[in-house]
Amino acid sequence: MASVRRRSQIIGLSLLAIDRAADESLRQQIYVRVRDAIVRGEMRAGFRLPSTRAVAKELTVSRNTVGDVFAQLVAEGYLVARHGSGTYVAPNAIALSARAAPLRGSSWERASSRGKLLAAINTEERAFGKQPLPFQPGIPDLEHFPFDTWSRIAARLMRRPRAELVSYGDPAGHRPLREVIAAELRSRKGIACSDEQIVVVGGTQQALDLVCRLALDPGDEVWIEEPSSRSVRAAFIGAGVTMVPVPVDGEGLDVARGRELAPRARLAHVTSAHQWPLGVTMSRARREEVLRWADESDAWIVEDEYDGVVRYDGMRPETLRALDRSDRVIYTGSFSTTTFPGLRIGFLIAPPPLVGAFIAAKAVADRQTSSFDQAILAEFIYDGHYHRHRARMQAIYAERQARLIERLRELAGIEIAPTASGLHIVVPLPPSTDDRALSLRAQDAGVIAPPLSQQYLTSPARRGLLLGFGVAGLAAIERAVPPLARCLAQVAQRPRALRPLPRAARELPG
Repeated sequence: MASVRRRSQIIGLSLLAIDRAADESLRQQIYVRVRDAIVRGEMRAGFRLPSTRAVAKELTVSRNTVGDVFAQLVAEGYLVARHGSGTYVAPNAIALSARAAPLRGSSWERASSRGKLLAAINTEERAFGKQPLPFQPGIPDLEHFPFDTWSRIAARLMRRPRAELVSYGDPAGHRPLREVIAAELRSRKGIACSDEQIVVVGGTQQALDLVCRLALDPGDEVWIEEPSSRSVRAAFIGAGVTMVPVPVDGEGLDVARGRELAPRARLAHVTSAHQWPLGVTMSRARREEVLRWADESDAWIVEDEYDGVVRYDGMRPETLRALDRSDRVIYTGSFSTTTFPGLRIGFLIAPPPLVGAFIAAKAVADRQTSSFDQAILAEFIYDGHYHRHRARMQAIYAERQARLIERLRELAGIEIAPTASGLHIVVPLPPSTDDRALSLRAQDAGVIAPPLSQQYLTSPARRGLLLGFGVAGLAAIERAVPPLARCLAQVAQRPRALRPLPRAARELPG
């Protein structure tokens, strides 16, 4: 705690300065300095500000003046005050700052058209960040990971490190890791591939970036699922392509609709095992249909199994890559949900004709993913720790999902069908609900629940909240559901406004 206080004081005070010769009052100067630091991202969500006493002493001003400034910023939503703990940048401060007037001296006009689009979507994405708080989707449990085992492997490898682990390595990845990934895909997914086709990348986001570089030209049409991940959309914006939102129904991507909208699209991006964010598993019929379309249109398919490895129904749906007979599917995977997100190790299976091109693109992008981290992961898998951890966490996640659904039913009167895969559920809301406003209200209550409507590009967007149970233990669920239920009650138009969906509608959670 002392180190956190020292960090906030050193960083926070360095961002504040006043000019006693300026026309603005001292109070106004302090207000502008703090607000602008938040808008610029110099003070991020959750940042602990120095105490009013420390700021007053540093600037030689009245402590009451600093207290008034902090109180105004709290009232405006930029800061939150926690009794006995301090003052922090609010979780939704970036969303507020995105609507604020541009800062003086802004040079956004010098960015490219794609750069401006990227900046805009990135700012919006950061509004919900990746804070490890209930119920942030996309984050696994971090407390149960065997970091002691991981650190022992790291210490053993670093004691007398091999040259390839501490020098430049193969851009394609650490050979033992590529070999075990290929073996895992053959045995668990039925995917016929060699380790030569495996390219280790910095997560599935980099995999998609490399795909865009190699498979697409600016202006190409790309099918994306509707709804879909905003980070996926950002990658396609960066490639300068034309995104074609294709609706998702109870069987997954609506291929027939995609043919109507853009029959000659160059690529389709699908989350087949666990569709983000609705949770649908693509049916076998749809898998065969999208493969036929790719053959007929000479198109690519990116199959993104971002968290499909976590399943609760005992089923192992056959992947598009396993069904592919024409080398049209580029399969991507990640270890972020089965280990820890900070590891930043993912992989892709390159079609044989493009193996060399993908390795070259990886080398140009960042030369290589950390060989040392790859070596630790490879040993972690070979020694059996990875599979034991994954099996243990699957049971823990299943229990958490059941508890979360149970408490939502008891406290909010909402019936939710359990998801067969992944680490989040969708709370359905009536079409008239402003789920973005509700999400911000939940954040003020200490609960992260991104709005479903923000995952859509087109209208009308379905309304709901995404609740991740990966990062939320049973105790956290018990603490976080009551304030969330109170937020839900505040937006209910009538007692039965959040009644369970009809059976047919529940085919799609959300």
